[in-house]
Amino acid sequence: MLMMLRQTRAFIIAPFDSEGLHAVDRAEFRFLPVEDLNLDVSTALLWRTDDVRFGRLAADLAALLPG
Repeated sequence: MLMMLRQTRAFIIAPFDSEGLHAVDRAEFRFLPVEDLNLDVSTALLWRTDDVRFGRLAADLAALLPG
Protein backbone atom coordinates (compact mmCIF):
# COMPACT_ATOMS: atom_id res chain seq x y z
CA MET A 1 0.00 0.00 0.00
CA LEU A 2 2.70 2.49 0.96
CA MET A 3 4.82 1.64 -2.07
CA MET A 4 1.88 2.38 -4.33
CA LEU A 5 1.18 5.70 -2.62
CA ARG A 6 4.81 6.73 -2.79
CA GLN A 7 5.15 5.90 -6.49
CA THR A 8 1.83 7.15 -7.88
CA ARG A 9 -0.58 10.01 -7.53
CA ALA A 10 -3.27 8.04 -5.72
CA PHE A 11 -5.27 7.73 -2.55
CA ILE A 12 -6.54 4.79 -0.58
CA ILE A 13 -9.75 4.20 1.32
CA ALA A 14 -8.90 1.90 4.22
CA PRO A 15 -10.33 0.99 7.61
CA PHE A 16 -9.04 3.62 10.00
CA ASP A 17 -8.05 1.03 12.59
CA SER A 18 -6.23 -1.23 10.10
CA GLU A 19 -2.74 -2.41 10.93
CA GLY A 20 -1.34 -0.86 7.76
CA LEU A 21 -2.43 2.64 8.71
CA HIS A 22 -0.75 2.39 12.11
CA ALA A 23 2.60 1.99 10.34
CA VAL A 24 2.20 5.10 8.18
CA ASP A 25 4.34 8.15 8.91
CA ARG A 26 1.78 10.89 9.41
CA ALA A 27 4.37 13.50 8.48
CA GLU A 28 4.57 11.90 5.02
CA PHE A 29 0.87 11.21 4.37
CA ARG A 30 -2.32 13.14 5.09
CA PHE A 31 -5.24 11.44 6.82
CA LEU A 32 -8.89 12.30 6.49
CA PRO A 33 -11.09 10.25 8.82
CA VAL A 34 -14.41 9.49 7.12
CA GLU A 35 -17.38 8.47 9.22
CA ASP A 36 -20.72 7.02 8.20
CA LEU A 37 -19.51 5.96 4.76
CA ASN A 38 -21.60 3.02 3.62
CA LEU A 39 -19.54 1.53 0.87
CA ASP A 40 -20.01 -1.64 -1.14
CA VAL A 41 -16.72 -2.77 -2.58
CA SER A 42 -16.39 -5.20 -5.44
CA THR A 43 -13.37 -7.40 -5.02
CA ALA A 44 -11.51 -9.97 -7.06
CA LEU A 45 -9.17 -12.85 -6.38
CA LEU A 46 -6.20 -12.74 -8.76
CA TRP A 47 -3.30 -15.11 -9.21
CA ARG A 48 -0.87 -16.17 -11.90
CA THR A 49 -2.27 -18.65 -14.42
CA ASP A 50 0.74 -20.93 -13.97
CA ASP A 51 0.30 -21.11 -10.18
CA VAL A 52 -1.99 -24.06 -9.42
CA ARG A 53 -1.97 -23.58 -5.63
CA PHE A 54 -4.97 -21.26 -5.56
CA GLY A 55 -7.48 -23.25 -7.60
CA ARG A 56 -8.93 -24.91 -4.50
CA LEU A 57 -9.17 -21.60 -2.66
CA ALA A 58 -10.98 -20.02 -5.60
CA ALA A 59 -13.43 -22.94 -5.78
CA ASP A 60 -14.10 -22.77 -2.03
CA LEU A 61 -14.69 -19.01 -2.17
CA ALA A 62 -16.95 -19.31 -5.22
CA ALA A 63 -19.04 -21.92 -3.38
CA LEU A 64 -19.66 -19.41 -0.56
CA LEU A 65 -20.88 -16.66 -2.86
CA PRO A 66 -24.61 -16.16 -3.36
CA GLY A 67 -26.09 -17.00 -6.75
